Amino acid sequence: MINIKKLNRLSKTQVEILDKVKQRWIDLVLTSGKNLCLDDIKGDIYKIYKKIKLKKPNILIADSWLSQQYMIFVPPIYMVPDILENTKREKD
Repeated sequence: MINIKKLNRLSKTQVEILDKVKQRWIDLVLTSGKNLCLDDIKGDIYKIYKKIKLKKPNILIADSWLSQQYMIFVPPIYMVPDILENTKREKD
């Protein structure tokens, strides 16, 4: 039989390691080092969809966690391709 004990607290070393790992993941998610531009990826995405014989997808790029949440819960009326095509998000 294995004797399992409850862990009441982390050691100082464990807390330091946990903080480093946490910060690493936060940095990876929020600042991956690549500034994503719609023009850079749109063509590749459209090629993939064409190759697998699917219609062009609506591409949404979020710059923060909060904007991702808004995009997830956006009402379906805003997902109509005509509306998105007529909305100029790509300003020169």
